[in-house]
Amino acid sequence: MQVLEVRSGNASVGKTYDVYFGEWDREMIYPLTPDQLARDYIAAMYFDPADGKHRLVGFPVNGETYRDWMAKRSEYWRSELKK
Repeated sequence: MQVLEVRSGNASVGKTYDVYFGEWDREMIYPLTPDQLARDYIAAMYFDPADGKHRLVGFPVNGETYRDWMAKRSEYWRSELKK
């Protein structure tokens, strides 16, 4: 992830971080389709002094949003397999 804009805090524009989305053993959603990848996303991050790592703040989605996101992703995968 590259920081493009800082609205608060002391992050530096242009700094790059390696990030993982979600927690192991949990369902995750992430952009995959061209429409999803074309969107702008906002990430909130903090520094955890306990282990010295930067962490993204998780934002839960409701069931309807999750099902819609996964349906569009599945539809995209199927369309790519047909090519």
